[in-house]
Amino acid sequence: MSQFILKITTKIGFKLISAIYIIFLAAYALSFLGYYLEIINPSKFYSTITKNQYYFLDFARYYTFAKMIGLNLGHKLYFPDVQKSVFSSVIYPAKCFDYYVEYPPYNGIIFYPLILFNFNLSYVLFSLLSLIFYFAVITYLKNKLSVNNEFNILYFNLGVFACLPTMYNILLGQINFLIAGSIYLFFAALLFNKPFRYAFVNLFIFCKPHYLFFFSLIPLIKLKFKFLAVSLAVFILLVFISYLCTGFENTFNYPKILYDIHAKGQYQGIVIDSEIVASHVKYIISLRSLFNIFMSKQYAVILSFITFIIGTFASYVVIRKTRFEPGQNFAWSVSLVTLIFVVTCPHFFAQDLIILALPALITMKSLDLGKILEYDIYYKTWSLIFYFYPIWSWANYLLINGNSDWRQYINLGVNLILLFIAFKKFQETSVVAMAG
Repeated sequence: MSQFILKITTKIGFKLISAIYIIFLAAYALSFLGYYLEIINPSKFYSTITKNQYYFLDFARYYTFAKMIGLNLGHKLYFPDVQKSVFSSVIYPAKCFDYYVEYPPYNGIIFYPLILFNFNLSYVLFSLLSLIFYFAVITYLKNKLSVNNEFNILYFNLGVFACLPTMYNILLGQINFLIAGSIYLFFAALLFNKPFRYAFVNLFIFCKPHYLFFFSLIPLIKLKFKFLAVSLAVFILLVFISYLCTGFENTFNYPKILYDIHAKGQYQGIVIDSEIVASHVKYIISLRSLFNIFMSKQYAVILSFITFIIGTFASYVVIRKTRFEPGQNFAWSVSLVTLIFVVTCPHFFAQDLIILALPALITMKSLDLGKILEYDIYYKTWSLIFYFYPIWSWANYLLINGNSDWRQYINLGVNLILLFIAFKKFQETSVVAMAG
């Protein structure tokens, strides 16, 4: 009788904790919504940038590239003085600070529709449509890829929205909602062999070369030739339009341009402010942040790229051993590949962490805290990290006294734990798959 009462009391206790947690997440969501509505007010929008130059910064860069193409300045895409002039006009009357843009030239093509609206309205439309796309994809894939359908998708989405990386992406105006959602659909397209249905989303993956490098050959590894052909056709079309709008040099010599900007701090002899080029390095949360402690910047960059290449080929080995059918083997394979990317990518920041919603979505069996505590040690740790991700992502930011270095190391440490667990679980499911 006493055990029965204890069991009931414990169950009620966990239900109460979950209810309080949901209320807490909902309260944050409402407060952030109120803040968002305040800063997008045209009367405060540009003063917000003046007070904090990082607000809407990434979106301003996308908009600047599109604006330069609209002004027929595509051939001068990477000239610092031309960029600064256009960037300043875009955010005027706000002050211009961190303006330099080194994105691929075709980013301006993809974001060209943005200049149909003024900067303020365009940011609002972009952020809202990006959020709708991202959470619509999560909701769509919940029934397609998740281990089971026990947990409430609204609860899950609320938790994702309440995470610090989500706030970063909204306030920066980042493209990560579109890229992460595209990666999710990329795996769904491979699993269900629907290359044409999801082909258009490859446009967003192309916006960040490191994503393109890591994921591009996965269809070939699994002999998905139609998917590869469709993706290649989209990419060729994009490069051709880029050539027409920005010229041969910017389009086909982009890797050298990128190297000169980051390694030499100049473009065609024009010096670029080294602080602008290097200002984001301290916020990197992959293994590169660890390399920066023990060696010079130059050697850290080289080693991080070597590690990234090794991680890319390791992911291909995982894909080759994966059974491409709905189930735990596929779920843990995708989780492992995603975490290899997160840990080894030389250009990965806190805002990029929203990609981890996919491993959580397709592997978590329950959002019931009581059930989570009954799992084995590895799966329990995995589930608890994702269950409390909103809280610890904010705690990591608020409790380290503004020391960005420690925040990045903690993020890296947690991701390494997740990587190890994903590897263990993938091994287990691979043995079961072989036995079956």
